[in-house]
Amino acid sequence: MKKRILKRIGCSLVILSSLLLGTACLNPSNAQDVLFYKSTDHIGSLCAPWSNSYDHVTFDFENEKYRFESDSQGILHLKSTDGKTDYFSFIPSFVSDDVFSSTSYYVKKIYTSNPDLQFLEIMAIQDTNFIWTVGYWLIGKHNNNWVTYVSYDALKSMGFSDGDYLKSEVNPYRSGKMILDINAYDPDPIRIELYWNNTTNRIEMRKYDTEI
Repeated sequence: MKKRILKRIGCSLVILSSLLLGTACLNPSNAQDVLFYKSTDHIGSLCAPWSNSYDHVTFDFENEKYRFESDSQGILHLKSTDGKTDYFSFIPSFVSDDVFSSTSYYVKKIYTSNPDLQFLEIMAIQDTNFIWTVGYWLIGKHNNNWVTYVSYDALKSMGFSDGDYLKSEVNPYRSGKMILDINAYDPDPIRIELYWNNTTNRIEMRKYDTEI
């Protein structure tokens, strides 16, 4: 009888500890084990080749070297350092015919609490009479292959529209979160949280309405 009481007390303490930590042990899928904790400054800002900005940059990702390069049309490519293997082409959703407009790519490397899980964020910005986002990709490596975890089209299912401006935040106020702000300077912006699902091994999205 005494052993049964002690066993029940021990189980209750485990459940209580889990609740205090915010990770319900009866439903482990609710826990976010992977935290977003920092992003680099831009790996590179790549503009059209006729601009004053450089048109390629070499960087490290998961102990290997790669190269971002823009072609004669201003389209960004992810390549091997020798330029022979083209892994990805990042084509904007819209390119203006206005000679005074330009498309720029901004690239960030994003780190998580799992050292084996890193991402690259690529954002394409069109600058005409106003600045707006014309491309978005969050990519990484899975089974040694490059994959897209979040795309421009996927964001449309969360309320993003052509002509909107997108801003990303990694680990704001040490929250361990990655937040995308759609039209952040509007009175009622849309906020999206990106989080890693350990079961499906992919990034998922949800509306983020709570103030940080």
